[in-house]
Amino acid sequence: MPARLRYIVFLLKASFWFVPGLIMVGALVLAALTLWLDRLGDAWWLERLTWFNRVDPAGARQILSTTATALITVTSLVFSMTLVTLTLASTQMGPRLLKMFVRDPINQVALGTFAGTFVYSLMVLVAVQGEPRPYVPNISITVTLVLAVGSVAMLIYFLHHLAGSIQADTVIAEVGIELDETIRQMFPPGKERPTGPEPPPPADAAAVRAHADGYVQAVSFEGLVKLAEERDVVLRLERRAGDSVIAGAVLARMWPAHRADAKLCHRVRERVAVGPVRTPTQDIDFSVKALVEIALRALSPSLNDLYTAVACIDCLGGALAQAMNGRPQPAVHLGREGRPRLVTRPV
Repeated sequence: MPARLRYIVFLLKASFWFVPGLIMVGALVLAALTLWLDRLGDAWWLERLTWFNRVDPAGARQILSTTATALITVTSLVFSMTLVTLTLASTQMGPRLLKMFVRDPINQVALGTFAGTFVYSLMVLVAVQGEPRPYVPNISITVTLVLAVGSVAMLIYFLHHLAGSIQADTVIAEVGIELDETIRQMFPPGKERPTGPEPPPPADAAAVRAHADGYVQAVSFEGLVKLAEERDVVLRLERRAGDSVIAGAVLARMWPAHRADAKLCHRVRERVAVGPVRTPTQDIDFSVKALVEIALRALSPSLNDLYTAVACIDCLGGALAQAMNGRPQPAVHLGREGRPRLVTRPV
């Protein structure tokens, strides 16, 4: 996967709007579908599908407005109280807790469920008509009640999940899972890849410079090797995932220099994702330092939580053992013809 695409996927998973936005769009589609079914009011099978007793327009508006008001109130109240609780808990374990809350799919689905039910209720409420031609979409109102009951169930499960997610052992386990995934990517099991001696860069090697300040978040090694083969050049990465870069700083060097045109340099930058924050995508140090931070906070005189620090050490020990059992990324990546094409700084 290209580095930029991998970074975009990480941003979507770590965002607090993508999944709720998809659920809200699904609620709009569901509202259009159920209202279309309600328009088929003379169909003989409609009465069998509509198990909800028919209500008048005033009663339908009351049901829909109550559902919408209750859900938007619960959403704002629960999530504001949740963020306050997480802020207090993060002082003991670091800001990692808030980032995990945002990336947690359960929390994203919960917010999407509440917002989606709210949007669905509003769409159905608009369709209700009073005098002189009263119209009540009974199937849509029935689905509204089902969604409201499901939202209450999701609220209960969300609170249960939140109570477990702010515990120290859970936070350590989640960070350990991120670290294990990064190690499996950077130290995959199996035989070592073929490599060769590192070619020294010539004095006139062209420099590929960063276009913005930030951190290297992901590198597409396969894409860089393929690009180097395509243009018959050798690339040397001067930065690896997690390194800080400044706009204009050297990201990579390439030779022969006469083939390093502006378009090729741009294609190299596309395969080295640079963003404003560090991510655990290929950065092993990121998760390791997170565990160290939790352990140091636990050993501070204000907390003196020995067992949390021991849990961090156990997690680090398992991660190091997994890395030692895998094969590290080679410093020199060879092309299909066996020639060095990419020189990196492996972990």
